[in-house]
Formats: sequence, C-alpha cells, structure tokens
Amino acid sequence: MMRILLLNLCILTGLQGRSVYAQELQVGDILQVDHLSPGKKIKVLEFWSINCISCIRGFPKLEALHDQFRDELDIVLVNRESSQKVQEFFAKRTNLSPPSLPVISGDSVLYKKFGDLPLPFQVWLDSAGVIQAITEVSALNESNISEMLKRKKISARTVRKRKVSTSLVDAGSKEWGTKVNYYSYIAGCSEQISVDRHLGTTISDDRIRISEDCSRILDLYKIAYGEDGKFKFPYWFSTKVNVVNQGLFEEKRYSYDLVVPFGVSAGKFIMMQQDLERSFGLKAFVSKGYYSMVELLAQPGPNLLTTKGGSPGYLVQEKNNQLHMQLRNQPFDSLVHILRKYLPKLPMLLQDRSSYKMLGKIDIGLCIELNEQSFLKSLQTELARYNLTIFVNDIPMDVLTVTDK
Repeated sequence: MMRILLLNLCILTGLQGRSVYAQELQVGDILQVDHLSPGKKIKVLEFWSINCISCIRGFPKLEALHDQFRDELDIVLVNRESSQKVQEFFAKRTNLSPPSLPVISGDSVLYKKFGDLPLPFQVWLDSAGVIQAITEVSALNESNISEMLKRKKISARTVRKRKVSTSLVDAGSKEWGTKVNYYSYIAGCSEQISVDRHLGTTISDDRIRISEDCSRILDLYKIAYGEDGKFKFPYWFSTKVNVVNQGLFEEKRYSYDLVVPFGVSAGKFIMMQQDLERSFGLKAFVSKGYYSMVELLAQPGPNLLTTKGGSPGYLVQEKNNQLHMQLRNQPFDSLVHILRKYLPKLPMLLQDRSSYKMLGKIDIGLCIELNEQSFLKSLQTELARYNLTIFVNDIPMDVLTVTDK
C-alpha cells in the first residue's frame, strides 16, 4: 500500500562549512528528512515523477531490495506532484501498481537542492544523514548496498546533469528546428539531449509528435505497438522476445523522435513500427493470450494472524524444492511481497484482497512446494490454517512478440 508522507526536512552545513541554503546539495552535506527511520544504516531518496515510466517500472526492484535489506535499508520516494494527483494517476491505470514504499509528494524543496538531474536519480544517506552518493538508479543494487554497509561509501559515480534539448533537430538550431515539418530519427542515448515524452501529442496547429528518451529497444516496441493504449503490455509475460542477441535488449538505450503533419498522423504508430524494423531488423506483432490472477482472500472466521509480539523475525529459505517462511511481528505486506516473488514463472499475478494489511503486524509460518504443478495447491493448503485462501481467475491479455525471424 502506498503511504503518502508530508515533507519536513533540515538542511545542515556541509563538511567545508558552506551555506547550502543558497547552493545545490553535494556529497558530504548533511540532509535530515522526517519519516526516514533513524535506526537504519542506509537511507535512500529516489526522485521520480508520474510522467517517468522508467521510474514506475523500477518500483518492484526497489521493493525487493527493501525487503532483502529491511533491517538496514530505508527507501523513500520523492516527487513534485500532489498526493491527490499521484493517487488519481494510479487509480486510472489499473495495469500499474502503486509503490508500497513511503512517498513524499508535493515536494518543492528537495528538487531545487539537487539541481537539474535526469529522473530517476537517488540520494544515498548514511545513518547520520550525511550524503554519501547521488547516483543513477542502476547503482542501487545488492553489491553497492553491501559495500556501503561495510565502508560507508560506494564506488558508483555521481549522476551527471544533462543539457536539456527537446530534440536532436532543435539542438542543431532552434530557429531551423521549428521550421521542420516532418522527420523521424533513432539516436543513441545522449548526455546532451533529453527528448520530451510524447505519445501522439499535438505540438502545434498542424504537427503531431511521438517521442521517447533513453529507453530499451523493447520499450520502444511497446510504445509503437501499444498505440497509446489500444494494446497494453504491462507485465513481464506480456512480451515475448525471440531473438539471437538477447543482450541487445538490455545493454543499449535509444531515443526516438517522430514529428508528422496532422493530415497524415493517423498512421503515426505504423511509421514508428517501420522505423524500428528498419533500424534494428526486428519484426513484431500483437496476439491474444491469458494470464492467471491469483487473488488472496480472507475466509470467514477469526483473525489467526495477529502477532504475539516479541522481536521482529524474518526468515525465507529455499530447501528441498520447498519455500520455508517464518514471519514474526511483521507487516502483512511482507507476506504478499514474498508470495509475489516466488510465484511460478508463468503468466501469473497475485493481488491482495484480504484487507489484512490494515490490521497491523502478523505472525505466520508456511511451507510451500516450489514447482509449477503443485505451488498453488500447496499454498492454498498452507493458507487455510490461517483462515486465508486464494482464488484463481484467467484474464485475457495482449501479447507483444518481437522476433528476428
């Protein structure tokens, strides 16, 4: 469940004694923010926006790291938009899950203190609130977290500012760029160009634009074949990649920009599809499929999960093809995150409809078979001991296939 927090911060003088009220914050300055747990050794602020799709796609990774290092790591999301706007955004997009991490919304202070940095970026603090690093999100990984726990520093470089130009054409000449009526290009991700995101936006009286900044090839294909909501590919199993060079889809990032006259704009997504095929030599098509929605429900009867108290305990272990789980005095969401992580690698999602997350901390112990055939049956048997159950419903979905054949 997403928790919206109010911002209350104290910015202190850096190690060199300079005033940071009039300057941007840097590594070595001290930043104290309410709602960051004082007992945690590492505190990370991630700056994001509802207009940043790569930010939202990264939430599951953040939640998994938070669960893995829950006793030592605290992560809080920071965005400029109001809490109402954030809630409305996710309410209208049922294919996107709001973050379960704490969120500071409506921020008008922190963004100004870190300058014009490309979203998303992260600020690492130690237990005393000293800024240890300002990084791109790829730096928040198991290796760097472990390194900072040992040495109070990480080896990742500070994220760099980018000179913001709205397109490659405008970067050449603002005056010339405004006179170009029809163009498209695919370019490698650039430190100098930050392409605005448009999905068929009217940018003048007679021009329509599609553009995306620094994205993976697969994400560009999703935009081209999604056709601004006509088809949706929100889950990992919504896409199939049948190509020899799998690394091509992860290693490089590209920006795409298309501007066409309004009179031919009906075919704008077909134009983008053709551009991608010419550039990468990969064909794609959309077909229909199904996925299983596993709903977690409470059965009639007493609440058998209420914690008996004591020191919080968290044990998750794989042994003999079984998942052994012991949670003591933990939030109910911890159970939900674990089950989502260990679902069989099939078109399958888990949704919590039990309302137990509103009832406080829980104790629970489960032993679940870790194979596709018996996982759900085993899970249902174990959950029944706590007056919980699951219901499985098959739901139609769009499937995007990208192939080099």
